[in-house]
Amino acid sequence: MVPHIEPYFDAYAAPYMEIASPYITVISEKVVEPTRSFVVHHGAPRLAQAQAYTQAQWLKSGKPQVDRLQAAAKERYQSVLGPHVDRASDAISPYLDLARTSALQTYYEVLVPTYDLAEPYAVQTYDAACMFTTEIAIPSVSWTFSRTYMFLDDNVLPHIRAVYTESVEPQLIRIGERLGRYKGSPSAHAKKSAAAS
Repeated sequence: MVPHIEPYFDAYAAPYMEIASPYITVISEKVVEPTRSFVVHHGAPRLAQAQAYTQAQWLKSGKPQVDRLQAAAKERYQSVLGPHVDRASDAISPYLDLARTSALQTYYEVLVPTYDLAEPYAVQTYDAACMFTTEIAIPSVSWTFSRTYMFLDDNVLPHIRAVYTESVEPQLIRIGERLGRYKGSPSAHAKKSAAAS
């Protein structure tokens, strides 16, 4: 999980962490560490005392009450609900046994033989797809890409370079020279000053 999160952390959170780092250090030194030492020295003994007191009170008062309530609830269940639950369970158990037997029969008589029958074909299909991918598709794509690149590099790019150097570049140079002469000519300055007045 860290390799997936680390690029996002480095891109988005790390700059803020660098800015906040001095503040975090100060908070750790001035607040967190003193609080932790105070809790360890003063809070831990109080917590142990509170736990011991709570345990003693539970064993003295709480547990006997819970035991009495559990016994009463169990007795009430057995006298009121227990017989109905037992009758319902006796009525449903043949159907549950039938469903269980049917499920096991379907598993062993249908699913397992179907899996055993289909497994060799699935393995052959996987092997054929793997062989096609690694021995035909990937080499063909690689060959096509390299041939296309070689064709473009050998046949198309030289023509584009020639057209550019013979036709486009001289025109761009002439346009640049004309623009330079136009900007630097005295008549251009005279026109600009006459237009300003």
